[in-house]
Amino acid sequence: MSHPSLLRSRAARALALALAVTVVLPVAARAQEVYTEVSPVKMAKILTSMGIEAELSGDDDTPRFRFEHAGYRMVLFLANKNTDAQLYIGFLDGEISDRQLNTWNKEHRFSRAYRDGDDDAVLESDIDFTGGVTEANIKAWIRLFQSSAVDYAKLVD
Repeated sequence: MSHPSLLRSRAARALALALAVTVVLPVAARAQEVYTEVSPVKMAKILTSMGIEAELSGDDDTPRFRFEHAGYRMVLFLANKNTDAQLYIGFLDGEISDRQLNTWNKEHRFSRAYRDGDDDAVLESDIDFTGGVTEANIKAWIRLFQSSAVDYAKLVD
């Protein structure tokens, strides 16, 4: 039979170990920097790290990055003092019915499809940085849009 003080000592050590683990693990999880705004310089670095060669244009209020993926030209806009961004692709000669647009929007949660004022088929996606995002979040958003854009292009063509 164990002595009560020995049991308390083991319990105290186990509790201390559990507390140490819960304090250390969140530090490891927070290793990635969290951004509430993304400067054009930072976005250029993110795109480059993904192997994307992008051309920066626009002004200080709305910087634009133009790049290609799978033969399609896409644009990434930074907006609202770099606290959000939008990915955009338009198909000048694309044909898409209202039913196809509705089906796309029903089945694809992270993008929206529509016909613009010139009746071009458009696909867009937005991301808001104000709540905080990591570089991994931004990269995942870009990859998802690239994949969606290729699928949308097949529908439009």
